[in-house]
Amino acid sequence: MLRYAAEPHGRDDLSLGMPKPKRLPDGTEQAILQNVCVELAAREDWARIKRELNAHHYLGALQPEGQRLHYLAKDQAGQWLAILVFSAPAKHLKARDEYIGWTDEQRRRRLSLVTNNSRFLLLPGRAVPSSLSD
Repeated sequence: MLRYAAEPHGRDDLSLGMPKPKRLPDGTEQAILQNVCVELAAREDWARIKRELNAHHYLGALQPEGQRLHYLAKDQAGQWLAILVFSAPAKHLKARDEYIGWTDEQRRRRLSLVTNNSRFLLLPGRAVPSSLSD
């Protein structure tokens, strides 16, 4: 179990509140999952990423502002399975800042270590049972 030196609100278990998995992947599913590769998307993939997010994600694609990284999960044949987008964090977010309990100086120094999971999309018809779609 991972523990932090100073636990906000007395929390010391990263799995606190996390549901147990419904089931583990069987042998066939595990073999497929072992061949999934997550890689940084190339610039030429960005137009397709935007189309897929607009078509299949309830929030659509992101507006072209701020720093972000696009990742693609691909199967062994190179077919896209999922899209992940991470963005720079908000400079001031009261709930986050209070939860972490950092001072203004700590936030200034450490905010670059925080990221925002802006989009996560399992592409329809391509998800493996028990991957993340169950």
